[in-house]
Amino acid sequence: MSLPRRLGCALVLGCAILAFAGPGAASAANTGLCSAEEAECRYDNLYLSETELSMKLAGETKTTFETNLGTISCSKATLGGVTLAVVGEPLAAETTSWTFGECLLGGLTSCSLEAKNTPYATTIAATGGGDGTLTLTNGGTGSPGLIVVCGLSVNCTLSASSISFQSNSGSPAVVSPNGVKFEGSGSKCPTTVTWKAEYQVQQPNSTFPVEQIVSTKLCKEKEKECKKAGNLHKSGTVLEAKQETKPTFKFPYKGANVTFTCDETTLKLETTADSGAPLEGLLKEWTFSKCSDKCSVTAHDLPYRVEFFTGIVEGEGGAVWRSSGTPGPPVLEIKCDTKTCFYVRGSLDSIFVEGGKPAHIKPRGNLFLLKQFGASKSDADCEAGKPPVPPLEWQATRYEVTSPTEVWVVWGG
Repeated sequence: MSLPRRLGCALVLGCAILAFAGPGAASAANTGLCSAEEAECRYDNLYLSETELSMKLAGETKTTFETNLGTISCSKATLGGVTLAVVGEPLAAETTSWTFGECLLGGLTSCSLEAKNTPYATTIAATGGGDGTLTLTNGGTGSPGLIVVCGLSVNCTLSASSISFQSNSGSPAVVSPNGVKFEGSGSKCPTTVTWKAEYQVQQPNSTFPVEQIVSTKLCKEKEKECKKAGNLHKSGTVLEAKQETKPTFKFPYKGANVTFTCDETTLKLETTADSGAPLEGLLKEWTFSKCSDKCSVTAHDLPYRVEFFTGIVEGEGGAVWRSSGTPGPPVLEIKCDTKTCFYVRGSLDSIFVEGGKPAHIKPRGNLFLLKQFGASKSDADCEAGKPPVPPLEWQATRYEVTSPTEVWVVWGG
């Protein structure tokens, strides 16, 4: 599996040093994955949802299944999955692959071990000091299990209602099964099974343990924890913003690039909570108008989920336009004269929010690449389905928040 997109940090099944951000401080009971060694994990050090995770056996070790019929040892084993949220209590994820290779019974008889009922529902929970647990359960197709065949000696399906792992932070982190109880069904099954393994998290290359995730609030002053009466922007606050600089779009059509700008673009976001880690909201309007070269840009499938996080500097922070769940991912329809192309992005990775009177919103980085989708809607000349799919390039614009007039992103306490 490839390493995930990130806001700026790292987490579980996929880091060299596994860092769990979770209970242990008063302001948060959530679990997240963080890459920085800091007392409170900032937004720019948290991995996004849909982060891909992977691990394999540590060094030259083998995984073993000790049974009354003999010991099955495997020289290769992997686990892979993906997170389904930025933080959670516990953090939701999904295990998509569980593989074994070069397996022998008693050192002589060749064995095959094949996972059944994947993907598995997965939860990640912090236990303190950068350590944590990882638990696999029924993902909707059945309990986690293995189909085990070793010549004429073993023919059995081993299943468990849940499979728990202990993760110990380190460089790299080590993840081991924690007293898994298998039940066997089949013509030749062992009556006892003890599974031992040491997995190492492969990527990213470095992370650090943290104790909590910073709670986030929107405040009318640059005030940590926003405790003064009347200063909190409460749930239901609508942020309206308009562009300060023109966005530029470029997309391929018939082998050539089409470039245009838009004179006006606006955003309207609404918070859905008073505070949170992250603070959640919805992007309800995203408009573009007065575009050059007979072009137009239309956002579809609104609203989009938004998650606000605190930043390094007091009063500043960031936001992510979420890709998963309902509502769905950001979708843009580009029309230029008779040309029509649709683009989708899993999420607009990280949006910088600068507090002030007024506040400002700006995508981090100059380009956003959106993958083309909906070939049935797009013109054939948009080159849909021809790998690599040509992206839409968006040179980001900066927005000024016009209402409320005073907004700061602060630590929630």
